[in-house]
Amino acid sequence: MSNDSLLLTRYEVAQEILGLMMASCSHAAQQEREKPTPNLARVASLEAEQSQFAADIQELMPDDYHGVDRILAVYGPKVREQLAAHGQASSN
Repeated sequence: MSNDSLLLTRYEVAQEILGLMMASCSHAAQQEREKPTPNLARVASLEAEQSQFAADIQELMPDDYHGVDRILAVYGPKVREQLAAHGQASSN
């Protein structure tokens, strides 16, 4: 794989990770709303996180190596953990 292909792949994985983090926030906010007494502060916090992930997706550029590395390092393990908890982890 060429260096350019590797960089583009890492960028696409970072975008996917941010999308999965957005979905996780959305799911958690929906679960909180469905409780008999929802914690509205938690819902607002989750919605703010979701908005930040959406902004991060829009702002991330393929040549933003540090941004891509940060997303992979910070959120990659969280996504792996969430997928493993739901039996969807890869065998890599």
